[in-house]
Amino acid sequence: MGNVAIGLIETQGLAAVIAAADAAVKGADVVVVGCEPIHHGIVTLTVAGEAAAVAEAVESAVRAASAIGRVLRFSVLPGPWEEVVEMVTGSPLRARFPEGPEIVENRCDEVVGSAESDGGDPWSGYTVVELRRLVRALKASGLSGREISKANRRTLVEILRRHGEEREEE
Repeated sequence: MGNVAIGLIETQGLAAVIAAADAAVKGADVVVVGCEPIHHGIVTLTVAGEAAAVAEAVESAVRAASAIGRVLRFSVLPGPWEEVVEMVTGSPLRARFPEGPEIVENRCDEVVGSAESDGGDPWSGYTVVELRRLVRALKASGLSGREISKANRRTLVEILRRHGEEREEE
C-alpha cells in the first residue's frame, strides 16, 4: 500500500456509527479496522487505506452519521507512524493483496484450483469486503464501483468464478 492513512470517526450512538461504517466502505476503497465503544454511547470507528480513499471515506461517513445521529469528532491521519498504526488497529496495517492486480489474478487461479481439487467453496474464507476488493482489482467485471459496493456475496463469487473460467480457456 502506498501512502497509508487511518481515519477516525467518533459518534454518539450505535446507529450513527453503523451508518458511518456503511458509507465509508461504500464511498471509497477502505477497510474498517475497528469499531470501539468508549463510554456513555460514544463509539469510535476506525478505517484504513490509501490516504485519498480514507479522506473520501471519512467525509462520506461523517455525512451519513450526521444525517441520523451526532458526530463528535473526526480525523484523518496520513502516513501514521507504525507504532500508532499498531496501537489503533492492534496489528501492522497491510492490505491482503498489496502486490496489485497481477497477484490478485494469480490468487484467483490458486483459489479456484484448490477448490476444484477438494470440492469445496473456494471463496468461503473471504469476507464480502475482501471479495469486493478482488473484483475491483480485476477491472473486468463490467460493474461500476457503486455496483460492486452494493453487490452481495453470491454476485461477487459468480464474477470471480467467471473470471477464473475465462482465464482457464486462454
